[in-house]
Amino acid sequence: MKVLIYGTYYASLVEARLMTFPNMIIKKATKKLEKQVSFFQPDVIFICDPTVLFKSDIFYHVFITNKRTKRVNCLNCYVNPIDETTTTKVSVMEEVVDVVISYAQQKKIGNFDFINPGQMNGAVQKRLHLDLEKCILKYASPEELTNINTVYAMDYTKKVNVYIPTYYRFEKTQKSIESMQELAKRSGFDVKLYIGDNNTQIPEMRTWLEQFGTYFSEKNVGKANIVNHLHRNARPCDYVFSIDSDLYSDDDTNVFDIMINLLEVEFNVGVVSSNQYELSQHWYKTHITQKMERVYNVGDSPSAIGVAGGCICLRTADFEKIGMYKENHDVYTGDDGILMINVKRKLGKRTVISMDCGLVHPKAQGEEEENYQVWKMESWKRDNLQFLDSSFTGGSKKGFYDK
Repeated sequence: MKVLIYGTYYASLVEARLMTFPNMIIKKATKKLEKQVSFFQPDVIFICDPTVLFKSDIFYHVFITNKRTKRVNCLNCYVNPIDETTTTKVSVMEEVVDVVISYAQQKKIGNFDFINPGQMNGAVQKRLHLDLEKCILKYASPEELTNINTVYAMDYTKKVNVYIPTYYRFEKTQKSIESMQELAKRSGFDVKLYIGDNNTQIPEMRTWLEQFGTYFSEKNVGKANIVNHLHRNARPCDYVFSIDSDLYSDDDTNVFDIMINLLEVEFNVGVVSSNQYELSQHWYKTHITQKMERVYNVGDSPSAIGVAGGCICLRTADFEKIGMYKENHDVYTGDDGILMINVKRKLGKRTVISMDCGLVHPKAQGEEEENYQVWKMESWKRDNLQFLDSSFTGGSKKGFYDK
């Protein structure tokens, strides 16, 4: 997507915000705007100067549109980013950029008016050459930006389903599930845990898991298949988590609330993964860049590669749009990697790590589990990033503990 930025008033803010979006070619208009539009043929234009009048269209602080401003089958967004009732002149430009780019990626068409008419008096309207009554009648107002005070308001009535696939390692599984139960109790959201076991043949473990209504598979079908099965048979929800059964929390932060809050306001993020402590699987030195976005500290992977899938969260709608996990691929490698690539390819959304919360990913305990870690590493060495090819089926057809 090609984006043209013109002006100085909000140009630096818009440019900085757009840099967090992958696959965007950003150009700055340094000469007459009409010539730059003709030369670059941008998909989206950001005019960031309060003195610019673009082809006699509406005069605003900021005007955002694509190149076909006079046609009905395009995206037109008109923005007043200032809350005139405050002494600090609060800007909503960051939120506007997120929504507009999301609309553009969805190829949405129509006219959208990002203002809060209740915050602007007659004098302000006159100064902005703004006829609010005509404007409101002419343009639709997206709910997410009609009132700046509601942009960060969290709806804690939303339902969250947490899917935990289990496979041997009873001690770690017990500690993990008990930890997730505690987080669920302390969460502000309506959180429910669903557990599916991949045919663990440890009698004490199976007996302990029965108390949670655990689904017991008759064979090891792998993470992808069992999480998808849990989701198909779970209650309707707004968000889904997939959490490996060896992760646990050892601090007061609540990964459920923090990760969901990030998704609630970051419209262009499709997958959030938690940070990992002790034995982190994230590829920080190669594919991930740490940065601040709004008030969130995130690890960003423009390629969607290098983000571990130990604890991830998605909007349910996004999870289902990409077809959930890819089934019958492999019993170990590539499940989360394929999911994240599909979020990027099919939805055009980003994959990030929430650096503000994390879970402990403990090291191997005992010789058997050390051998299990070696088996997993050999699987990775064999398959590596071949899962990027949608036709690749993986090489692990049998789990380490399977007889």
